[in-house]
Amino acid sequence: MKYRMITLCSLVFGLALLAGCSPARTGLTGSTLSTNTHPPISITANAPFKPVASGNLWVMVPNDTEVMSSSMASFNYAVFGDGSTSGPVTRHAHAIISRLSDSSNWYFAPDTWKAPDAISGVALSGGMNLGGYAWSAQLLRIPSQGEWFSDFWVANGRGVPKLWLAKRWTANLNSSNRAVIEYREPWPDCLQNFNPDLMIVGGDAGACLSDFEARAGKVFTASAQETPLNDMAPAQALQARPAHQPDAKKLLGEARATGRRAGSGSKD
Repeated sequence: MKYRMITLCSLVFGLALLAGCSPARTGLTGSTLSTNTHPPISITANAPFKPVASGNLWVMVPNDTEVMSSSMASFNYAVFGDGSTSGPVTRHAHAIISRLSDSSNWYFAPDTWKAPDAISGVALSGGMNLGGYAWSAQLLRIPSQGEWFSDFWVANGRGVPKLWLAKRWTANLNSSNRAVIEYREPWPDCLQNFNPDLMIVGGDAGACLSDFEARAGKVFTASAQETPLNDMAPAQALQARPAHQPDAKKLLGEARATGRRAGSGSKD
């Protein structure tokens, strides 16, 4: 009995040790992009959106020093479509979970930065609390030419508009982990004469943007917990992806030096 008890205790300890040493994983299960790293997060695209592709890249994040190659980050992404399989894309959504590879020397700059394509009068609007994290949000005017997610659809034989209207939410999970979710539609007729640099947006343009924001707000839900990942990733409906890298500065922001790196030119 004593031997069996020792064996049982050893087994329990071994299983606990294995659980504590499980490899870091970030990926897609069902319609949820999730990570088991700390802090955890699950980002789910709601119906009618379905996953069409997911993957991981390594991208170079611009920083405030000359050591550009050092501020690398994982770029775990999932692309969602509205179920259509042909013709121009009229509704697009994506989610990103990104982790800086060297958190001891780099951190993500605060996510209050204004995106280059932001509509000025509503920049940083619509912040909300999703899954326990504070998200900032921006409405964006995004040209599709050369843009990674647009070129993803083109590489898979789908047409895209010349210009997108998008809403992007960004959250720092901690200093070295960032999550981004985004919803897009073709730039609408109701904004054809709209100046995106206006500091105050009202009237018909304001109503048009409000309607878009209402639709965007229904696309995603998020929670501050891990969703167990399946052993096998879901089948990818679309296989091709652009040959060029995503623009990390536009999609993720910038990195800052912690000041711990010796002799690198990092700021104190």
